[in-house]
Amino acid sequence: MRVVDAFCGAGGVSCGCLQVPFVKVVLGIDNDDKMLRAWASNTGGRAVCATIGKDAIDWPEAASDLFVHLSPPCTALSKARAGSALASEIDGGLGLLRWSLDLVLQKGYLNFSLENVSTTATRAVAQEYAEQHPTRIAFNTFDCADFGTPQNRLRLIISNPATIKLLKE
Repeated sequence: MRVVDAFCGAGGVSCGCLQVPFVKVVLGIDNDDKMLRAWASNTGGRAVCATIGKDAIDWPEAASDLFVHLSPPCTALSKARAGSALASEIDGGLGLLRWSLDLVLQKGYLNFSLENVSTTATRAVAQEYAEQHPTRIAFNTFDCADFGTPQNRLRLIISNPATIKLLKE
């Protein structure tokens, strides 16, 4: 399985993927060159420094052996920033969430995940897409502690219906 890590940062998701023997992380995309260099060092994958949603990026074609993970910036959307984030920051965060889902649909990616904060606004976007594309998009809020991490952190996960069903089980 080939993995693309979009908004990869230093590569937490990629490093987790590398623990699986049949997985190869092939592409990481981020606009922070310093973090991207750390990602490339950690994974050995091809690093692309670009602003997702603005810069032209050569996205791979959909394939059965391709998994795409997207984690658009969500700081402005988080409960920790409630009341202090500017409206333009919130609109920007929700816009990248929508842009990411549009990419998944337009490219025809079947194996994907999108991670973000779980708030009323982000869940509303996920619900909108799930209603418009019920065979392609599903979502749920998960507590990271339920998956063996040493933290209680609620995350909105958007993926295909089969993956969300599996995660719920």
